Amino acid sequence: MDEKERVARGALEERTAAYERLQARGNSADTRWLSAVRASGTAADKIAAATVLAQEDPVANLKSLESLLSLLEKARVKGGKRGAVQAVAALQELFRDALLPPDRKLKYFSEQPLTRAADAPNERKRLMYWHVEDLVKRAYSRFVNALDALSRDPLPVLKEKSVKAVYELLRSRPENEKALLDVIVNKLGDPQRRTASNAAHFLLEIVSKEHPAMKRVVAREVEAFCFRRGVGLKAQYYAAVLLNQFPLNHGEDGKKLASQLVEFYFSLFKVLHARSKEAMENPGGQGDDDGGKGGDKKARWKDGKKSSGGGGGRGGRGGRGGGGRGGRGAAGRGRGGGRGGKKYGDVKLAPAAALGAGVDARVVSALLTGVNRAFPYVDPDAVEPLVEKISPSLFAIAHSPNLGGALQALALLLQLLSARNAVSDRFYRALYATMTHPSASRSSSAAAGQLLSLTFRALKDDPNPSRAAAMIKRLLQVASHAPAPFACGALMLTSEFLKLKPGHWDAVRQPREGADADDVETFVDEDSEDDEDEKTRRDEKKKKKKKRGGGGE
Repeated sequence: MDEKERVARGALEERTAAYERLQARGNSADTRWLSAVRASGTAADKIAAATVLAQEDPVANLKSLESLLSLLEKARVKGGKRGAVQAVAALQELFRDALLPPDRKLKYFSEQPLTRAADAPNERKRLMYWHVEDLVKRAYSRFVNALDALSRDPLPVLKEKSVKAVYELLRSRPENEKALLDVIVNKLGDPQRRTASNAAHFLLEIVSKEHPAMKRVVAREVEAFCFRRGVGLKAQYYAAVLLNQFPLNHGEDGKKLASQLVEFYFSLFKVLHARSKEAMENPGGQGDDDGGKGGDKKARWKDGKKSSGGGGGRGGRGGRGGGGRGGRGAAGRGRGGGRGGKKYGDVKLAPAAALGAGVDARVVSALLTGVNRAFPYVDPDAVEPLVEKISPSLFAIAHSPNLGGALQALALLLQLLSARNAVSDRFYRALYATMTHPSASRSSSAAAGQLLSLTFRALKDDPNPSRAAAMIKRLLQVASHAPAPFACGALMLTSEFLKLKPGHWDAVRQPREGADADDVETFVDEDSEDDEDEKTRRDEKKKKKKKRGGGGE
């Protein structure tokens, strides 16, 4: 191999020297301009000249490619941001249009069939091109690494240009697609909302228009990103919303993708629920989410800008806690988040206390949307094993003392059962028990409304009239001791349910025969002798009054 590589390098040097001699003999204006610019031009002129030379003869001008990469790396390190932007655009165009094949990946020199090269014609030329391919592959890896570093640059324009270049290369050329995909997926966690949204848009374009066969690959990368340590709730929300929009079908790959997505939604729900439970039990502990301090008392992010604690002008009551108002100086409302809750970009999340009571409602909504959308595409043979796999943990959460988590688990279970057109006695027992939770009717309006909404949906789908009547009765019993808002909601729910199921009015209009409403036997004592005497005296008095009244007429 070493001998063949030496031969290849020698052939490339000869090719480069021949091209340079040809250029030196030329006397055109373009040749003179290129020579002058390469010697003493501005950074932009040097980039343009190197690009022209590399496009004119890529094999003989690998030095121009090297100069562009060096300029990009130096600009990134030393702060030449404008030069970095220009170099990114030039290298993207050069690799896409002149250096990378559109239908295959490049190979290293050691991966080529070197043993067969001697039997093929033009062995020396073939070895030279294999060596060039090796150099281009290594140069492209350097370019991708530089784009990855630039995508984390604090300058927004440089970050956006690099991510856009990664997308263009990923959609048009198969080379190094794993590294390119990682760059875009990582930007789902970018603190700037615009960058994260662009990353989600690029990924959706890849799977829906450019490369539909990559759906499962992209889904796996997004799932791995979500479960990575230190990934924030905002990034997980963006990931869930992105996966909700993946095109699905009833083909073999579509069924596998649907099962994969359902398992992901459930796994993410369990992780978020465990995190919120830990935050509730240990509010002062070290949190992982967004690298914050003190559990849920973390730095709040809005459009990528972290507000500082303590306020610079009036007030200064924000500090690092969760309940302060925050200063009203240039620092905003302080790290405590003010009176509201956490806000990640445009995702407004619950405060620390509410988050400890369950997973954020918008995240759960995204997960429920995903389950509802993906479940009809799951292979019918895989439905039962999938439900059996995820149901035990959901029921365990549904019976937990954490009301928020219990309601969310029941909502997921109802979603699964509705998709299967199935009925579960265990689900209705869990919902029946949740109604008697001490905080069910006296908690926040969101939790109470979620309970009423879940109960109404479950009653509509219940084919058992007796069980539905028992659920309504239990709800009204709870409402009789609840605050007015919950009681009104329970009465409205009952009214709407009776409109949908008029047959249940019979239980209201007509008492059941042979027993009272609770099917409890009633025992009545016989009258004693004293009671009989008292009854006789009352009857005699009534008769005397009637006689006196008749005599007066």
